[in-house]
Amino acid sequence: MDGIFIGLFIVAGTVAFFAFCAFAVWADYRKKKDEREAARDERMKALEMGYPPADAEIARVQVDASAVWAAGLIGFLVPLALIGMTGTITIIIVVNRINVDAGFIAGGLTVTGVVSLVAILRSLKVISERRSPRPERPAVPEARRRGSEDLSPAEFREKRPG
Repeated sequence: MDGIFIGLFIVAGTVAFFAFCAFAVWADYRKKKDEREAARDERMKALEMGYPPADAEIARVQVDASAVWAAGLIGFLVPLALIGMTGTITIIIVVNRINVDAGFIAGGLTVTGVVSLVAILRSLKVISERRSPRPERPAVPEARRRGSEDLSPAEFREKRPG
């Protein structure tokens, strides 16, 4: 009899867990749908007013950001891995008293230092090249120059519901 109740509690808990997960996914979908609709409305209003779409600029900035992250990780992880491997090999050689020429150890440390330095400098070069300046302010669109009563994108964002 106790086994039946335990089984029912397990089933009820499992159903409640998956119902909660389904509700969370649905709520997230609704929120993202509203955000996409608001962004679409902003883009459409900006296009109506003559402003160029900013999607290409946003995509370029995201690509630059991911390239900077990749270069930073390479500049950090490659030297870290090389130094770790070289240090481990050196410690194994010293602790086990393996008869190795000192030039071999010095050569390994030199190669590690040079490769680490090159990785760091190249990643810093990529990072410095990818740093983009702030985008310039777009020229005043034709509709705004004629004295149109339309709202600017910033005013449109402020006045939208939500």
